[in-house]
Amino acid sequence: MTTPGEHRDQPSARTSAQSMAARRGCVLAAHGSDFRKLAVICARFLKAAMPDLQIHLFTDAAVETEFLDGQTVLDDAWHRTKLDAMLRSPFDQTLYIDVDAFALLDISDGFELLANHDMALCHDQWRNQPYDEGKARTDLPHAFAVLNSGVIFYRRSPDVLAFLTQWRDEVARTQ
Repeated sequence: MTTPGEHRDQPSARTSAQSMAARRGCVLAAHGSDFRKLAVICARFLKAAMPDLQIHLFTDAAVETEFLDGQTVLDDAWHRTKLDAMLRSPFDQTLYIDVDAFALLDISDGFELLANHDMALCHDQWRNQPYDEGKARTDLPHAFAVLNSGVIFYRRSPDVLAFLTQWRDEVARTQ
């Protein structure tokens, strides 16, 4: 585990399979004590389903648990810390998962999608619901489901970093 504010360096001498695993990992984000508690539960589920998956938490206060491989305490944490966490991921290929989502099975095959795509997201199961009206700045037909930002596979690329930066800035601007 790292100390708050630092990233753990990855060992340099590994086999190619181990090296690929080291470049892949999961990022969690938690702001506030309730979400930090959920982060520990989420990490426990992730480790049970994918024991070799590296998990890094970005948070507003340090967390003690054996289920994290690293953590970063952010001085400027806010309620959308997920966007900063995604931008600061220490991994080349990242699974971001909201801390209130629990992996019951191995979902690491989602990383395979990154061989041909920069990002992979699922449709939101609720599609466009009345409670979401007013949040989007564009009217979407009900036939077009919105994307679930609670589970995202992405690779570090200039386009993805630009998209995440724009997303973070837009959310900050409209809060």
